Parts: sequence; structure tokens; C-alpha cells
Amino acid sequence: MKGKKFTIEDKNKIVIEYLSGNITKQDIIRKYNITARTMLDNWIKQFKEFGTAIDKRGRVKQEKKEINSYEDMTREQLIKELELRDDIKKAMVYLKLRKTNTK
Repeated sequence: MKGKKFTIEDKNKIVIEYLSGNITKQDIIRKYNITARTMLDNWIKQFKEFGTAIDKRGRVKQEKKEINSYEDMTREQLIKELELRDDIKKAMVYLKLRKTNTK
């Protein structure tokens, strides 16, 4: 039986909740009915590396072409880049607020 499909926004929200330090991995897994601990571990790894979880469902691995500027990006790549930057900004604000609230 397949589990629930999570959007990137769901994954980021779950990871940020876990990284807040107020809930254990096991509690997160139970709360959101995540079917495998490795899923959560992958989301956390992606979030730490890229600033957001990545949706790889149904995608074929492609060789990454090195992109040196926005002019080299396709429209889709540019949109993803801007969304990623927005997610990073939101996470930074959240973490700064959390840090100031714990002092």
C-alpha cells in the first residue's frame, strides 16, 4: 500500500518542524503518517543541502549542465531558482525568530 504523497511545501514544513527541536523524528513520522523513516531523513538531508526538499517522483536523472548565469537558465530553471531562494529566506526568518524567542 502506498503512503500519502507529500508536496514540496509539506516536506519543507515537516522538516522545519523537526529542526525546531521540539519534536522527535518518531513523533513526526507518526504525526504525518510518513511510511518510512528514510523518507524523512532524505527530506532533512535535501533541506540542509539545498534549502528545500526536492520532488524526484517520475523524473529521469539527467546530466547536470553547469549554469553560470541566469541567462543560461531555462524559464523553468529560473522559476525553480527563485522559488528555492524564497524558501531559503522563509527558513532563515523562521530560524532567526526561533533563536530570538528562546533567549
